[in-house]
Amino acid sequence: MPSSRWKRLVKLLLAVLLLDQLLLWTLLTRPAASLRGLIELTGRETPPYYRLAPNLATTWTLWRDASATQVHTNHLGLRGPERPLAKTAGVRRVVLMGDSVTFGIGVNDADALPVQLQAALTQTDVEVWNGGVPGYAMADFLGQLPTQVLPLQPDLVVLQLSRNDSLVPMRLTPAFLKALQFSGLARAWLLVRFNFVSDYPAYTRDLATFLQLAREAHVPVLIWTEGVPDRANEELVAIAQRGGAEVRKTGANKFERLEGDPHFSPRGNAQAAQTLLPLVLGRLNGTRPVQSDFP
Repeated sequence: MPSSRWKRLVKLLLAVLLLDQLLLWTLLTRPAASLRGLIELTGRETPPYYRLAPNLATTWTLWRDASATQVHTNHLGLRGPERPLAKTAGVRRVVLMGDSVTFGIGVNDADALPVQLQAALTQTDVEVWNGGVPGYAMADFLGQLPTQVLPLQPDLVVLQLSRNDSLVPMRLTPAFLKALQFSGLARAWLLVRFNFVSDYPAYTRDLATFLQLAREAHVPVLIWTEGVPDRANEELVAIAQRGGAEVRKTGANKFERLEGDPHFSPRGNAQAAQTLLPLVLGRLNGTRPVQSDFP
């Protein structure tokens, strides 16, 4: 009998090990599971629990895509070129905040949305910064604003929101990040945790607090989104109006996507930049009223 039990236990362990390694191969380059090579832990007691590692020079390979894209961060831990923290006199700064869409998953540095917007701007006095971080949700944006964005003295913050931004950020540990390198089950859990654990009341509170902090810092906010959490349209508009922010909504399939991936292609990022261009200029130059195109 003991021998039979040991055999069953060994079979179970082998099955779990096989499942773990199959998941590891399947999820090898999924964005949420590949954060390990891009991030460092913040050690904070509140979100964000991680940020992009500073002075990073690496590559990112998409699922089923043999080509690797370039990813570089500056000393501030933001994707893009090295720039001084102090703002040059006469320069107006626009900081784009958001998740993997703003960060530019699957495209080279030069093809990410913030760089495309910078290229579309003819005004040489406007500086566009990429504050996007893969996996970030509303709670992360709230923590990122005073610690990493407001010190840049932005003249405008463009906040990109997605349907899953009501998610509860996951507190990561060094041990768990190490497990991501070898364990498919750990990667699967990270994907489940990042996509299915939400707190809608906290989402609306965090958004209202975000806009309040920006308003207290005299920084206007432009919110753009392809969708928000279910039932959030009217409340999002009400919160934005109270916070003095403009809300713009784009069609779900308006911009070109990467093949087999929901993120924007280089052309899709250029299309998004052209859509944002008049909105950004209008807010910077004070020629656009605060409005919403949500129903």
